[in-house]
Amino acid sequence: MSAVDAVRKRLPVVGTAGIAKFGLAVVGFALLPFIFGTTTANDVIVLAIFALGYNLLLGYGGELSFGHAAFYGIGAYGTVIFAEIAVANLYLAMIAAVVFTTIISLVFGFVSLRRRGIYFAMITLALAQMAYYVVFQWNDLTGGQNGKAIPLFEAPVAGIDPLAAGLDFYLFGLLMLALTWLGVRRVIQSPFGKALMAVRESEERARHLGYDVNRLLLLAFVLSGLLSGLAGALHAVLFAFVGPNLLFWTISGEVVLIAILGGIGTLSGPIIGAIIFGVLSHNLTQVTENWPIIFGVIFVLIVMFAPEGVYGITQKYFEDRDGNGFDARSVLQRLRPGGK
Repeated sequence: MSAVDAVRKRLPVVGTAGIAKFGLAVVGFALLPFIFGTTTANDVIVLAIFALGYNLLLGYGGELSFGHAAFYGIGAYGTVIFAEIAVANLYLAMIAAVVFTTIISLVFGFVSLRRRGIYFAMITLALAQMAYYVVFQWNDLTGGQNGKAIPLFEAPVAGIDPLAAGLDFYLFGLLMLALTWLGVRRVIQSPFGKALMAVRESEERARHLGYDVNRLLLLAFVLSGLLSGLAGALHAVLFAFVGPNLLFWTISGEVVLIAILGGIGTLSGPIIGAIIFGVLSHNLTQVTENWPIIFGVIFVLIVMFAPEGVYGITQKYFEDRDGNGFDARSVLQRLRPGGK
């Protein structure tokens, strides 16, 4: 059986369990801002979109990137800069920023995908740090270390003004998250998605079957960068301010943690990871400033005893598998030098 045929048999089936999970998701997101507050809920929305985009590359392509902070930050800065000097419309500025981020991700992907495994991860990290220093030093355009505030103007859609933050932004962000989830779902169910998962399972076998592995991974990298740019654009709208810290390597580390915590290679995992990370980071900071230690312990326990993530733990309670889950160890194997 070929790698593609093996993956093809893992297509999600919508049944009673699928409907139940959808209902739980609707109720959960409806209650999220009222249980944890709109500040936490809005942060979760942005993180979930970021993690969904990142998961396309790591979870379905099997390549670990430490440079996605660049796309997140460029999407944020692009929104502010385009809104200031190019278009007097928030949504057009966001679209322009996402398009620009997609172009940058194409360039970064073309350069970094010449290598695999840990070498690929280090190249993406180096490229992201280059972008960080460009933003940090370009005072005239980016504001340098002082950052930049987004121009304030009305941008209502059906009576919703995302710049008003609060529930207005939550509704707008929730719409973006739903569209992102549906888009990612469509991608992984497409022939491209099945071929990408075949590359994840065995790059050498996929290459022997005639697939252009580099092109498949490059497209996954670009789509991942696009969604990361969208998350960055939403961050700029949410906080009405951007700073160079958005491109720092720690942001890349956060999205890696979120994706693995929730469950890489699944549709719901990144969202679950974003909820856990968002809720813990907002609430533990009120208890202790050393909250990363607590989160680190939780993360280590998850990796050691449930490498498929929190979603993998709950998987046994449902009959179907959404998102073609897989053994995360197969991805970790590829992080070795020259790993395939």
